[in-house]
Amino acid sequence: IENIQGELLPVSGVLDVHCKSEPSNGKQAVMIEFDSKLVSVRDIYRQLVAAGGAVAVDRRSGEQSEQDRETLRWRNQFLGSAVFTLPVFLISMILPFISPVDDALHEDVTPGLTVSALLAWVLTTPVQFYFGIGFYFGAYKALKSGHANMDVLVSLGTSAAYFYSLFDVIRAMADGHSSESHQFFDTAAMLISFILLGKFLESTAKQQTCAAVKLLMDLIPPSAVLCDERGNNEETFDAEFLEPGDIVKVVPGARVPSDGVVIHGASSCDESMLTGLSLIHI
Repeated sequence: IENIQGELLPVSGVLDVHCKSEPSNGKQAVMIEFDSKLVSVRDIYRQLVAAGGAVAVDRRSGEQSEQDRETLRWRNQFLGSAVFTLPVFLISMILPFISPVDDALHEDVTPGLTVSALLAWVLTTPVQFYFGIGFYFGAYKALKSGHANMDVLVSLGTSAAYFYSLFDVIRAMADGHSSESHQFFDTAAMLISFILLGKFLESTAKQQTCAAVKLLMDLIPPSAVLCDERGNNEETFDAEFLEPGDIVKVVPGARVPSDGVVIHGASSCDESMLTGLSLIHI
């Protein structure tokens, strides 16, 4: 690590060098901060090669990894909320139509508090304030910046249903008479769960789009052959190191590493990667 830093830091334009060992493959990852006006990527590459290093570009997509993590997060939130929401749905929508179960649900735990009201309250609370906490944070940030978004709408709607139902439970306990017809715990829980499901499906679609774009990017060849205007002095570099103004030699059957203008020679090229149609240009 000291050798790498010692070779690069004296180079004009190199601002900082961070090295990190990767135990999984025994290699070193080098992150270099530099001024592109003073030094080019190829100059840094040549310096590393001259020092005896084998240099390869890290082609891992940070955007793809971030999208994968986001999709996993939304999936876990939806599944977690569904674990609590499904019993609330059954208690509110299905079980009341089964007479023996309905009688058990309407038993009073304390005067004014029935079994069904207690279960709905207990099961909805983690959905509202744990799995749905992201909507509150999003609403706060939106209102702080002076505008409203969907998070504000979700937070207001579910909070209204939850706190009105909670108020009705407390009032019923104070009066000693239950009134479950005015409780909407199931509305709050189901609304949050369905929106989390929508977020998960949206993130999944984005993940698939990122994967499709990555497949297109993989069509870029890993290396490019640089030369002068006469086609001499060939030098092979990683395609990531190409810069504006470079002259690249593309032999028959090879892939074009970058956008550009043909300055010498003639051939055909498959543009289907960009247009969706295989158009032959001579």
